[in-house]
Amino acid sequence: MLYDAGFNSIEKIKKARREDLRSLKGIGTKTADTIYQYAQSGGFEKIITCSTCGSEIMPDALACPSCGTSVPIEGEEIEEVEKAEAQEIEELALEKTFTYLIKEEKSERSYELFMKALSKGFKGFCVTRNYPLKIKTKYDLGDTPIIWLSNVGKENSLRPKDLEKLSVSLEQFLSSTSNSIILLDGLEYLITNNNFLTVLRFVQSLRDQVAIKEAILLIALNPSTLEQHELNLLEKEVDVTI
Repeated sequence: MLYDAGFNSIEKIKKARREDLRSLKGIGTKTADTIYQYAQSGGFEKIITCSTCGSEIMPDALACPSCGTSVPIEGEEIEEVEKAEAQEIEELALEKTFTYLIKEEKSERSYELFMKALSKGFKGFCVTRNYPLKIKTKYDLGDTPIIWLSNVGKENSLRPKDLEKLSVSLEQFLSSTSNSIILLDGLEYLITNNNFLTVLRFVQSLRDQVAIKEAILLIALNPSTLEQHELNLLEKEVDVTI
């Protein structure tokens, strides 16, 4: 995945920003962080032994000079992290009427859960701070409706202060669609442009609508953006915190 994305040398991987690695399709946040931390800690400066033929491999090599075996980047550890992430997503069975709060710095797991539900026949609606075209391309969302939280005022965008309009759009979706799931990715942006209590009331109302319509609500949140008492209040309003 790294090679295909243009990171075809040790030097390029060493210079990669954490955000660059996290943005790669098919690489989870934990895996990207492991690669980044390995590079920053000097992991690529070490001479290692080839697991296939036992030859020494220099720090700047991508493969064994003797047998051609690819150099692992903390191979077993990254593989285990990827397996754990995939298993966590696979084992979590989303329940109708439930609201889920997914605490993560980026929204990778939230979108993976959203995509998993779509693959099982759910009809989705995505509210995001990210530009819709990027989201559709990265996650292959097809014709899934997306509202872009932005002050730009473009088509399919909605100003973050227009919480009433956002509520109406989501209620209309829930009323007209069965077997539905909503992903709210941008709660921090709504709070920044309004205030915490106003957004909390919005979440409470949306949670109730989701329960009544037997839908599912996923809320992505970077917990470091809230005060602890605010996070506690928000967690009380959801069914499951991940």
